[in-house]
Amino acid sequence: MKDTITATAGGTIAAALFPTRTRWSHPAILAVVGALIIAISAQVSTVPFTMQTVAILTLGMAYGWRLGGVTLLLYLFAGGIGLPVFAGGKGGAAALVGPSAGYLWGFVFAAMLVGWLAEKGWDRSFARALTAMILGSAVLFIPGVLWLGYLLDPVAWGVDLNKVPSFWADALLADAGWKWSLYEGLWKFRYSESAKLVLAASTLPVCWKLIGRRSERRSPSNEDA
Repeated sequence: MKDTITATAGGTIAAALFPTRTRWSHPAILAVVGALIIAISAQVSTVPFTMQTVAILTLGMAYGWRLGGVTLLLYLFAGGIGLPVFAGGKGGAAALVGPSAGYLWGFVFAAMLVGWLAEKGWDRSFARALTAMILGSAVLFIPGVLWLGYLLDPVAWGVDLNKVPSFWADALLADAGWKWSLYEGLWKFRYSESAKLVLAASTLPVCWKLIGRRSERRSPSNEDA
C-alpha cells in the first residue's frame, strides 16, 4: 500500500498511466489525441453550450501545464490552418480573431493553470478539483467576455430585448457592447457550465482511486504473495 501511495503522490494522471515512455505514450501522440478529443467535444452540444470547456479543463488537469498548453496550441493551430475543429465545424485563421477568439486563446491559459494546479495535487479531492476548475473557467471566460464586448453589441446580434430578463435589458441599453457580452458570453451559461464543472471535478479523484488500485495490484508485495 505504501508503494501505491508513493507512486501516485505527485504528477498527473497522464504520467501515472504512462510512467514509461513508449511509441504510443509519447507526448506528441498524447497532444494529437488530446487535440482530437477537444475538437470532437466542440461538436457535442449540450444546450446552450458545447462540452468543450469541460474537455479542456479535464484534459489540462490530466496532462499537466506543459503538455496541456502544447495540446491546446496544437488545437488552435489545426483550426487556424482551416481544419474544421472549432465549434460548429468551423476553421480558418479568421476564427482566431473573431467573436470567439477570446475564448479560444483563453483555452490555452486555462489548461495550463489547471494543469499546474493538478501537478500540485489539486486533482486528488473533489473540493480542490472543483476549485481548480472554477479558477480555470475564470481564466477562460474573462478574455472571452472582454473580447466579445469589444467586438459586438445587441444590434449586431439581432437581439430582441423583449426576450431578455428586464435587469439585463436595462443594462444592455445602458452599455450595449460590454453588458451584452457579459450576458451572452457568460451569464446564460451559468447553470450548464456549473453542472459540467461539478461532473468533471468528481471524475478526477475517481481516476486516481482507480490508478491507485491498479498500482496496488501490480506492486511487488502482491506479486510475491
